[in-house]
Amino acid sequence: MVGRHVLSLMIGCFSIFLLFVWAIFPVPRRGELIEVAGPLTSYSIEQNNSWFSQHLARRRTIYVLFKLGDYQGRFWSDAVGPGNVKSYFAHDGAEVSVYRGIHRFYRPINGDGVKTWGLSVDGQEIQSVDEALSNDQILVFGVTPVLGMAILTLAIFAWKKEDRDAEKRRAE
Repeated sequence: MVGRHVLSLMIGCFSIFLLFVWAIFPVPRRGELIEVAGPLTSYSIEQNNSWFSQHLARRRTIYVLFKLGDYQGRFWSDAVGPGNVKSYFAHDGAEVSVYRGIHRFYRPINGDGVKTWGLSVDGQEIQSVDEALSNDQILVFGVTPVLGMAILTLAIFAWKKEDRDAEKRRAE
């Protein structure tokens, strides 16, 4: 009986994950961020090398990872991507300012790529910290729960359809 419902159960579990993603990946508050600023020393465009991205994702996310001054590790921002990196990071030594979490909110990308919010380059604000936090809040508190509810509804309908189909086969 449960065998025919395996797909519905898997979809249902994924939808419940989406409903509670806000608890798993919290969006930091403005007071939980500190500024990181310094000259751009390098950047690279890389695909996400996580196990999930390599084995389960349809498309691997591409990040721009950048180094600033004497800071250890690299950083990434939603504001800069492969399509705009050359215009934002036009030259080495550009003064870049971003904000990172005091606590680790997300796992580093490709080993050392720390998520940042906001972006200013050579004194020009590309994306404000508040805008970046707002975008994450919309995704975490709005989009993913709605998607989770829609997928849960589909899982319930699939479960019921599997039961109806099984009843029809028994009646034949």
